Amino acid sequence: MSKNQWDPQAYVTHASFVSELGKPTLALLDPQPSEHILDIGCGDGTLTKMIADANAYPIGIDANINMVESTRAKGIKAYHLDATNFSFDQKFDAVFSNAALHWVKDHNSMLSNTAKVIKKNGRFVAEFGGIGNVASIISAIDTVLNKYNIEYTNPWYFPDPENYKLKLSQFGFNTKYITTYSRPTRLNTTLTDWLNTFGDDFFIKVPESDKHSIIDEISRLAANTLYRDKKWYADYVRIQFIAHFDGN
Repeated sequence: MSKNQWDPQAYVTHASFVSELGKPTLALLDPQPSEHILDIGCGDGTLTKMIADANAYPIGIDANINMVESTRAKGIKAYHLDATNFSFDQKFDAVFSNAALHWVKDHNSMLSNTAKVIKKNGRFVAEFGGIGNVASIISAIDTVLNKYNIEYTNPWYFPDPENYKLKLSQFGFNTKYITTYSRPTRLNTTLTDWLNTFGDDFFIKVPESDKHSIIDEISRLAANTLYRDKKWYADYVRIQFIAHFDGN
């Protein structure tokens, strides 16, 4: 599981674009009144609240208790559960996830759990990082950390659509639509702030006294491709899909 430390207020400051850019995926979900919908990796609950505003009944789960509490503060049911280890007595009409599943390394367990809680013909609608996501950022991290002989583990899983469609089918999901697309995303603040928000896992073995200077060095290197017109961009590539559960 990721060791990233999530601060809901910092998340709003530096990453509010995550929920804003998740709205098209929410439109694909098209929540209907009275539907019971599970939001995997609900984050601060912004999109989960929008599901509730559509008169559906969402439940959020997240591996970070701070995010769970932020979701609950919006009046939404939320549970501190990891995507690889959850269960519910009820079955859901739909399962939704935005910008969360690339943090899950074990998608077999996540999909197995999802298959157990979704109704037959229920829909699974999600978007997360796809193959090539933030490649320039990862390259800069790799270059700088290798320079200082600092070991790291990449916390992310960025699949391609062909293999992920096959994986979905292995757990009883019939994929109706799947794609990847490039979505360069202007950051709210700086790449340093982005790394401090999302990159904790890369810097576990970096001495705290050196972390600031190393992240600044990564940012300077990445600026060659990601800083233009006095603005920072992240080279996002997303995978997005709609799949219906054909199992029992």
